[in-house]
Amino acid sequence: MTEHWRRVRCPRCGETSTALVTVVPTMGDAGLAVVDYRCPSGCRHDDLHDELDEALGIRHALG
Repeated sequence: MTEHWRRVRCPRCGETSTALVTVVPTMGDAGLAVVDYRCPSGCRHDDLHDELDEALGIRHALG
């Protein structure tokens, strides 16, 4: 898997945060997933998963 840190504005507090994004093979296609998130204000990835994915441009394909 390939991982890299990306800077992103926290969707909750607006602070400049970092997200560790990895490429995950899913059903023959490469998908992206956030595996670690660090916000200086302490906002947690579990609390803002969808908003963070949207800010990073990660789309969820269903079906």
